[in-house]
Amino acid sequence: MEKQVFNNTLTILTKEEDVKKLDHSILPNTSVLEIAQPFPGYYDSSFITSDSKPQTLFILLKDAVSIDFFYRRIHNIKKYSDFNFSAALAEIELNNRKYHAIRVFDLDAYDKIIELEKSFIDEGFILKKSIKIDATAMIRIHKFCNLELIDEIYHSADDSHFIYIPAGKEITWKTFEHITLKIRHNYLGNKFDAGLAIIFHHNNIEDVVRLYSKDLNDDDINNLKNMYQKEIKAF
Repeated sequence: MEKQVFNNTLTILTKEEDVKKLDHSILPNTSVLEIAQPFPGYYDSSFITSDSKPQTLFILLKDAVSIDFFYRRIHNIKKYSDFNFSAALAEIELNNRKYHAIRVFDLDAYDKIIELEKSFIDEGFILKKSIKIDATAMIRIHKFCNLELIDEIYHSADDSHFIYIPAGKEITWKTFEHITLKIRHNYLGNKFDAGLAIIFHHNNIEDVVRLYSKDLNDDDINNLKNMYQKEIKAF
């Protein structure tokens, strides 16, 4: 079994999520959105309750920032912060408007949000003033991943619960939704969450289906790969 390793690979993930403005533990007149269930297609009773640590947050920015500006500042913040977090650039589209944001994941506690917001401001980020949002949004997250390609399936070296199946071609979100609902109905139900992604490597881009689950075995993964590739090819 041959394995190829792709370190620090840029990926863009597209997902549709229900987002809501956080109304506590944030700086006055700023906008922080929260996703209560980060993987809505996947049922897992261990996901958050209202008093647990935040799962996925989006701190809205006034304007877009360059990728080099972003990573230089995040590197600075991580050097002097006494708490853990991961961050990625994101775009949120809802109600025919696009918002630029910092996706924050794995933050230790809600009471660290204000400290993190202050650090962003100190490093030159301009945060968006408070707006009311409670809606379904299309989200694009830009992040770097370490991937291992084994038997035509990409496995995350950062988190074994993520896998990426080559799609073979670009498809729309509506087509992807239709295919995923069909596969759920016929196989595995809510045992996995799915999204569309693009992997950039070797001066090329590759369209993939990103799956998340703690419950999939090798047979499940291979069956999902075959079903997604068959359905996508038919469109």
